[in-house]
Amino acid sequence: MGKDMQWFLGMAIPAFLTYAGLLWAVYTWLVKKIESGDNALHARISGLKNDHVTHTEFARFIEQQERWMDRQASESERALNAVSEEMRTTRRDLTGRLDNILHIVSRPQPLSHPTAKSQE
Repeated sequence: MGKDMQWFLGMAIPAFLTYAGLLWAVYTWLVKKIESGDNALHARISGLKNDHVTHTEFARFIEQQERWMDRQASESERALNAVSEEMRTTRRDLTGRLDNILHIVSRPQPLSHPTAKSQE
């Protein structure tokens, strides 16, 4: 091996090793940077998943609210029907009583003599 070749290999090997070491350092730095960014992104996504309502949970909530509203509507309708029936019964009874009073008032009363009251 000639002196030129020894000089070249003496310079090339350390230069190559320096270049390879620099590449390795940059590679590991980039990998760590990407991993930290990925970890932050995954943490953010997990936070969004935990904090936000999913579509199925929202649909279940809406369905539950609709069932509650239907139940309230049917209970209100039953109460309204009961009040309406009670009002009809009361009106019927009241009409009957008023008819009785009107019948009693409209009957001709026997006339009493005014002097008979004064003698007592």
